[in-house]
Amino acid sequence: WDAYIAERNRLASVTASRAWHSSKVWVRAEAQRAIVFSTLETIVTECTLAWLGIFIFTGDLVLPFLVLCLIILNVSGLAFFMVTLMDWTIGPIEIVFLVVFLGYSVTFGLHMAHAYSQVGGQDPQLLAMERWVQRSRNGRRGRYARDLPDAAGAGDAAGEAGPAEPAE
Repeated sequence: WDAYIAERNRLASVTASRAWHSSKVWVRAEAQRAIVFSTLETIVTECTLAWLGIFIFTGDLVLPFLVLCLIILNVSGLAFFMVTLMDWTIGPIEIVFLVVFLGYSVTFGLHMAHAYSQVGGQDPQLLAMERWVQRSRNGRRGRYARDLPDAAGAGDAAGEAGPAEPAE
């Protein structure tokens, strides 16, 4: 169409040589392209600033990378759910929703990374929590082992010789 309009303008008189063409489909395509690119720019900007913010507050290079990976997984999972599983078309409302969700993911990740970076290896609350987890884990393992019959079915892990025979 560009060549056709250019040829018509070339053949027209000076006052009639300003023809141009347009289409609703072109306008819609251009709007969709603008939405997609502005959304990508927003996501990249937000992720970059999140990485930078976490790096500034924690002083660690690994934590921001891990948080950024989790954020990307969260948003990608949500987009997969919306587009593939729910079969939604991506429009302006969905774009706003994804960007807002990204913002909440960044906020949570920032707080978690900052809290993680503040805890030392000898923190009393951390040590108490580790002892509680170890006791809980050992308790569950013991109960599981106690109730688990061995492969031959002759007894349980507690060391019994086998199931008691009913008295006759």
